[in-house]
Amino acid sequence: MSRINEARVVLVCTDCDNTRILYHALKDEIPFSAIITEQPVSRKLMIKRRIKRLGLFKTASQLVFQAVVVPLVRKQSKARVKQVLDEYQLKNLPLPPDKVIKVETVNSELFISELNRLQPDLVLVNGTRIISGLTLDHVNCPIINVHVGITPLYRGVHGAYWAMANNDAQNCGVTIHAIDRGIDTGAIIAQGTIKPGRADNFITYPFLQFAKAIELLRKVIPGVLKGEISYLEPPTGKSRLWYHPTIWQYLSNRFKGIK
Repeated sequence: MSRINEARVVLVCTDCDNTRILYHALKDEIPFSAIITEQPVSRKLMIKRRIKRLGLFKTASQLVFQAVVVPLVRKQSKARVKQVLDEYQLKNLPLPPDKVIKVETVNSELFISELNRLQPDLVLVNGTRIISGLTLDHVNCPIINVHVGITPLYRGVHGAYWAMANNDAQNCGVTIHAIDRGIDTGAIIAQGTIKPGRADNFITYPFLQFAKAIELLRKVIPGVLKGEISYLEPPTGKSRLWYHPTIWQYLSNRFKGIK
């Protein structure tokens, strides 16, 4: 690409706070030609999959956490979230309807058809379900993901929370990585850390992480579009896939000061 504004970048995502913040922070610098949004996995299917993977008791404990703790902490965090958005000049505004293409899932024929039609030079992914190998075979350009955790140490979900809970603040951060057939196992393009304060918690960590992710994306996307991708050596340590905390894990960590 001779000039970044000649490129075609497709944002593939779920329509959530972090996606909206990311889009509006980058839209004047990154030429988003389209935004493909997928629908969330049905709650019934999600619970069924978790029980199969983690067992009934752990899944039930996670659901209690999400039903009881998350709404309470979210309500208590409104002022801090606004403070973070103001500090980093981030805007949580709706996605532009004229750019949005809705699909049921990124692992569908419609999604593949839309990508073939759009012919992107780069696909930027945020917050979707795991993209299947079959779908990846039809992506004929770089495809990179924003992951709210330092990989491969904190794959899965809530990477900042688990890093803080593990007294591992030096690995509390965000990763921009290429997507492969694994879960957050792709080659690392950029990583950055955040420094949560005493007012931060489970709800506010991702806002800090996305402020850092936006900073990283501004640096790496021009190089990716030019075909100048360099990869980082992964941090040393055990690769692990993390899930939602159970109510018991959250209460235990809360006792240690991790909210």
